[in-house]
Amino acid sequence: MRGLNHRQRRSGPCPRFVVASNGQSRAWPAPTVVLLWFLLLPGFAVAAEFPNRFTAIYDVKKGPITIGETRRSLAADGPNRFIFESVTRPTGVTRLLRSGQVVERSQWIWHGRHMRPLEYTWFSRGGEKARTLRLTFDWSRRKLTNTINGDPWQMSLTDDLTVDKLLFQLRLMHDLPSRQRWLHYPVADGGKLKTYTLEILGAETIRIPSGTYKALRVQLSNGPLQTTFWCAEKLAYLPVRIERRKADGSTINAVLTSVTGF
Repeated sequence: MRGLNHRQRRSGPCPRFVVASNGQSRAWPAPTVVLLWFLLLPGFAVAAEFPNRFTAIYDVKKGPITIGETRRSLAADGPNRFIFESVTRPTGVTRLLRSGQVVERSQWIWHGRHMRPLEYTWFSRGGEKARTLRLTFDWSRRKLTNTINGDPWQMSLTDDLTVDKLLFQLRLMHDLPSRQRWLHYPVADGGKLKTYTLEILGAETIRIPSGTYKALRVQLSNGPLQTTFWCAEKLAYLPVRIERRKADGSTINAVLTSVTGF
């Protein structure tokens, strides 16, 4: 290496050289070479950035029959405040037999790198059996207030990463790029603090009415209920299909029909 002194030979990045069409060599900076190397890896794809807002609409099917529609949306609700909402209503023939809709809503903030719930509400309206559930998270006092049909009671918040049943699915989207085999979430569910353990089963290509997606298949077993998510990489790991399977083998599927915000 003529022209370089001893210190120069031992320090600084080593340039990468390629041969141009005219026979002369030119250098590629190291970051460019690394980027090209990743892009040439089999199956490598760049996931979408985590969104600040989106709307996704799903058909809800019991077997081959469409029984409802679910609309999920994420939107800002002020500086560092967000609302994640899910609204499910009957459609088609089912609408003739059952009226009303079920609404889930999670109000949350970013707490460092983690999503922290402030309030979760679940309520049905328009049907014969109206029911309301509200969870209020008081992180300063580390208290969780459960209010069911106006009757409140409290429990301790023992884990700083506790989420509600709806927000956990948004947090799953956020965490999937880490490609860990197992993910564990403390969840306020049914008046208790439970741990949801999810296993990432691998990548699959899934074809549904809204398109063809490369997705991670993720499975959650919660008592007799098994839930499988197919989370699309190019949609920031939004679930494009969700299957809930009961112990008797019956299934209900939510299948993405349209999405905006990605």
